[in-house]
Amino acid sequence: MTELENILNRLTLLQQGQGEELTSSEISFIEEMLRTKENHADIVENTDSTNDESQISDSNETEIIVKIKELFQNRITKTDSPKHNPQNEEGNLKAKKALLLEFKSLTTTEESNLGKIFQKYSEIKTKWREIGQVPSKEYQALQQEYRFLNEQIIYNIKIYKDLKEHDYKRNSQLKHELLSKLEKLLEAEDIREVEPKLQSLQNEWDEIGPTTNEEWMEIRPRFKELLNKIYERIHVHHQKVYEQMSENLKKKHELIAGIQAINEKQITGPKEWDELTKQVIEMQTEYKNTGYARRKENEQAWIKFREECNLFFNKKNEFFSELKAKGNVSKEKRQELIDKAKECLEKGDWKIGTDIMIKLQKEWKELGPPFSTIERKMWDVFKSTCDEFFKLKSDAQAEQDKQYAEELEHKQLLINKIQQFTPSDNPTQDFENIQSLIIEWESIDSHARKEQKSKLDHMFNEFVEQAYKKLPLSDEEREEIRFTRRLELIRQKENSKDLITKERQYLREQIQKIEGVISKMETNLSFFSKSKNASEILKDTISDLERNKNLLAAYKKKIKLLAQ
Repeated sequence: MTELENILNRLTLLQQGQGEELTSSEISFIEEMLRTKENHADIVENTDSTNDESQISDSNETEIIVKIKELFQNRITKTDSPKHNPQNEEGNLKAKKALLLEFKSLTTTEESNLGKIFQKYSEIKTKWREIGQVPSKEYQALQQEYRFLNEQIIYNIKIYKDLKEHDYKRNSQLKHELLSKLEKLLEAEDIREVEPKLQSLQNEWDEIGPTTNEEWMEIRPRFKELLNKIYERIHVHHQKVYEQMSENLKKKHELIAGIQAINEKQITGPKEWDELTKQVIEMQTEYKNTGYARRKENEQAWIKFREECNLFFNKKNEFFSELKAKGNVSKEKRQELIDKAKECLEKGDWKIGTDIMIKLQKEWKELGPPFSTIERKMWDVFKSTCDEFFKLKSDAQAEQDKQYAEELEHKQLLINKIQQFTPSDNPTQDFENIQSLIIEWESIDSHARKEQKSKLDHMFNEFVEQAYKKLPLSDEEREEIRFTRRLELIRQKENSKDLITKERQYLREQIQKIEGVISKMETNLSFFSKSKNASEILKDTISDLERNKNLLAAYKKKIKLLAQ
């Protein structure tokens, strides 16, 4: 037995006086069921159906609904149960009137989301069923308004659905047409026209309304794919353009650097200025023929290029203005330089003279090029004087190099001799031999550079020390010999007096220090003599005291040698 048949059976038993009275919830359920069935019947009337079985089923159901409606209306009219609470009915009436206002708002809403409308519609119907009975005198009017609003909403929904389906169909057609346009745009040859057209088509796409979800899932991937392909073409085009712009900018920077390099040169002659002017003009032509870079960078490069060109031509104008002013430079200045060059040549001081000649040449160059035949002849004289000076200097240098080679050979021979020194059985003769080598070394006129001479002297002295150590001499004797030889070298120098004074002062300071140390050690010895178990310390102290006394005697002897 179906639900409708159960309701019909219950109402029939109540009509016959059997069974319990309907509860408020049952009444609300039956009312809602009748409204639902009526709405369904309205919708079926507006649709075509070719199913006979469906028509038979709907016909049987309609008959049951008509009987239920009749019995229910009679039952409601007769019902005047003492269980009903008038206060509750009045409250229910207010609640249902409030729901009717919400229901009415759905008939005039501008909400385009059908799902939200249905959700609100279902919520109102649920609340309506849950509200209990209302006063019987208000029931018919209340139900009539509820039914009217319900039908109105269903009608509006149907109209909205029809319009929406029409819009979906039209939107689908427009989107497919636009996809065709995108496919043609993808094949367009002139890429420069593609980007603005693509923007226009995208705007058109965005202005077209929605389609069904199924339709959207079908066309959306194609739309996205076409966009990606077109944008990829645009990207490749822009990449090539940017690469070319980068090359153009690089070339412009190279031209700017070229003119900067020219501006950094010290240009001294009109001929050089003319040659560089041709180069700058060629660079200007090449710059103009170079394509564009990005706007900001292009403008910056052009400003810099123009500044460098202006700088070049300003410097050129200044040069020729000064050149014209210098055209009246007196010949006396040139003659003065010639006289100084000849004087330097006659003196033959190649070391000092070289610096003087270089300075004179620089001063001549600062005078600028000759402007007259006389000045050109003066230049010939000055140049020949300079050439002769440097030729003689070169010859003198060659002679000096020859002397230096002989000196080096001589000193190397002495170094080899002192290095190979072997003591004999006669120490006195050995000592004289060493002194003979030293005297011969010091008698050699040195033509070597200061650094080379110092290096050779150091090497020779090292081998002399090694030779002395091979002789049977005490440390004091070796030190005396070493000091005597050092003193001889000092006396050969130009500032020998100052060096001897400095050496004497140093020795006196050392004597004072050692005398203080000896005095302190002698005082300490007096304490050690009174102490037990101090024999080892006393022994070391006596040894140190003896060493310092010997050192003091050596220093005093050196003072005497300085006085000789």
